[in-house]
Amino acid sequence: MNFKFIEETLKEKYPHINTSDHMWNELVNASIECGCGWYDLIIELVGKIEEIYKKKNISISEFKIERIREKYGQLYFDAESRIKEVYIIISEYENKSNTVCDECGKVGKLCERNGWLETLCEKCAHENGYKKIE
Repeated sequence: MNFKFIEETLKEKYPHINTSDHMWNELVNASIECGCGWYDLIIELVGKIEEIYKKKNISISEFKIERIREKYGQLYFDAESRIKEVYIIISEYENKSNTVCDECGKVGKLCERNGWLETLCEKCAHENGYKKIE
């Protein structure tokens, strides 16, 4: 299932999430420059960050998402938080993106085409002219 905007993914696959809540509104309005294959990963990450804030009883309104992007075949989640654990979980999910196809969300590996890197499954790599990096 491909979606153009993360808000469509939230409405379709996660209807229980209120996108007007601060955390989810931050996500919907963020600059997102990656394939929709990582949307589930990003949504899971934002949910974990929300849990951290609730557990610490800290106002979530201080959390800001700057930008979400793909760079060198990996997810980069740029955000502002005063909680150290938030950065730890972000790092974990950025690393986890190295195993998820940026295009479709299936199991992926780092691939290359003309110097460009992207994490893709075999099918998406083939369709887009990428070759798996051994």
